[in-house]
Amino acid sequence: MITKTEALSWKDEKDRKIITSFLNEQGISVQDGGEYSVDLEGTDGNYYEIENVSYHAPTQFLKEGRFRIPYRKAHYWNGKDSYENVHYFQFSNKSHDEFLCYPSSLIKKYINNVVELTHWKYKGWDLTQRKFISIPFDEGKDAIRRYVKKDNKFERVTIFWF
Repeated sequence: MITKTEALSWKDEKDRKIITSFLNEQGISVQDGGEYSVDLEGTDGNYYEIENVSYHAPTQFLKEGRFRIPYRKAHYWNGKDSYENVHYFQFSNKSHDEFLCYPSSLIKKYINNVVELTHWKYKGWDLTQRKFISIPFDEGKDAIRRYVKKDNKFERVTIFWF
């Protein structure tokens, strides 16, 4: 796990460029959102938010029995913002060679299913930073898509290999 300081100072320019390229390959044009708004705005009427975590998300979430998204981003799905469809991309291991893609409808379904990672309290994270939208593993494993870079191109793979 990276430190709190490293996590909070993460710059997502490269994340945005990679997802922009990926979406362009899917025939979806996007433009950058603002620094404090959704990351990418699509010409298809959808929006895209991006996170880059410091662990291998599929392995961690299998172990936890749930997928999770920072609750501080809940305003994109709970009706407090005007965004209709915000899909979520989550890179693993601070790398840019693997990501999960969460459909907006799945996140909206579990928007009020919130968990706190209490052990983060002792590492200096405040309550807001310790809260996550939790999606049950069995629900997410069929709806969330996993992509891995092979030969410089992202390919969809099964989320879990067993």
